[in-house]
Amino acid sequence: MSLNKDFLEQLALRLEGDLPAHDAHRKVMSHRPPIHDLQEQLRNARQSAVLILLYPHLNELHTVFIQRTAYKGVHSGQIAFPGGKYELEDKNLEHTALREAEEEVGIDSTKVQTIGKISPIYVPPSNFLINPYIGYKDYRPNFIPEPTEVAGILEAPLSDLIGDHKLKDHKVKIGEGQILKVKGFPIQDKIIWGATAMILKEFTELLEELDHPSR
Repeated sequence: MSLNKDFLEQLALRLEGDLPAHDAHRKVMSHRPPIHDLQEQLRNARQSAVLILLYPHLNELHTVFIQRTAYKGVHSGQIAFPGGKYELEDKNLEHTALREAEEEVGIDSTKVQTIGKISPIYVPPSNFLINPYIGYKDYRPNFIPEPTEVAGILEAPLSDLIGDHKLKDHKVKIGEGQILKVKGFPIQDKIIWGATAMILKEFTELLEELDHPSR
């Protein structure tokens, strides 16, 4: 299937059905409880949203990630989807995802077609509930990183991320030199792990069900 309206319609329709959610998430972090067991934590969780931006490049469907800058915080230097916290002036969480993506990677959010969203992810260390939205742009954007928040931009074809075999065991360094054993997706010389890997795993499992254009 080419990168066309039919695929986007299939994806939008699939997003309205039951999602893999915890079944996909636990392949990344098997100890994490399903989100419906976290009602107490979710009452005071801070709302945020990220954008899974799809676009054609080199005859394949791609998405984009950012590497966060180094700072004194739990997500310092990590690979993530563009996004951030909900602000009072945002119309809704979809608006948050688009606004933050425009701020962080310089896309024109008015030119992004929002297709739908997948399951939220709760992140205990920062007390954020992340709401992932999927958007499409019919050409590759000219990405411009926001230097105070974004240390680098990483693009990847979805074909490099689809399938259980793409999820591998890694060791990552966090905080004061602490080493964690994690499951994650290698991308260039970086590792996508944690909440971003959980989001990515659910999304790529949905793509496996469709006649996606990255095949």
